[in-house]
Amino acid sequence: MRIFALILLLCPPVVLQAEVEDDLTLGIETVTGIRSHYLYRGFDVADATMDFQIETEIGLGRDFFLGLAGWHAAESSGDFSESAFSIDLHRDWEDIRLTASAAYHAFSGSFLENGMDTGLAATWYWDDSWDIGLELHYDFGAEAFYSDLIIGWSQPLGEDLFLSAQAGVSAAADYYEQSGPKDLHGRLSLTYNINSFLSVTPFTGFSLGLDSEAGDHAYAGLWLAVSF
Repeated sequence: MRIFALILLLCPPVVLQAEVEDDLTLGIETVTGIRSHYLYRGFDVADATMDFQIETEIGLGRDFFLGLAGWHAAESSGDFSESAFSIDLHRDWEDIRLTASAAYHAFSGSFLENGMDTGLAATWYWDDSWDIGLELHYDFGAEAFYSDLIIGWSQPLGEDLFLSAQAGVSAAADYYEQSGPKDLHGRLSLTYNINSFLSVTPFTGFSLGLDSEAGDHAYAGLWLAVSF
């Protein structure tokens, strides 16, 4: 999985927005994390890993939003690292969101190839708690397609406490020699908003390989998000 592209997909946003123009808003958030394993689209590419991301979302008016993000992840006791930058544009229609994205990934100490990754995604929010999304990506480094179908759920447990879960199934076409159904994956997270600027999220997740060459993996970690 692209670990940060949608890094707080199910966590309630704590981004502080500032008026830039009458029809344009700007929010900035940083996320620091640690996890026991780094899974990238079903591949276990690193052991204990630290990561950092900064992202912003700009409201362009008429329900259009532009997202920019940069991130870096590094294995604490190994050679793996990833640096990346992404840009996406999405449009909202009541219960539907359509997104076009592009990202560049630079890997070190890994079999993963550097390169651009472009994607299209559609998400349906069918009520306040549930959503379902379909993503299709072309990875220019791997020269292959990757897709993911994800169901998400979230529920407030109090004024500042939120429980979130997601489950999905991915497929690939000759993606690092894997084709067809790739993995069944899921994540459970609990977000506590300490104040309007700071939140903490412990999480745990898994990946069950559906390809004959794919393995089964589990991980746990912690995110700290700060908005300004």
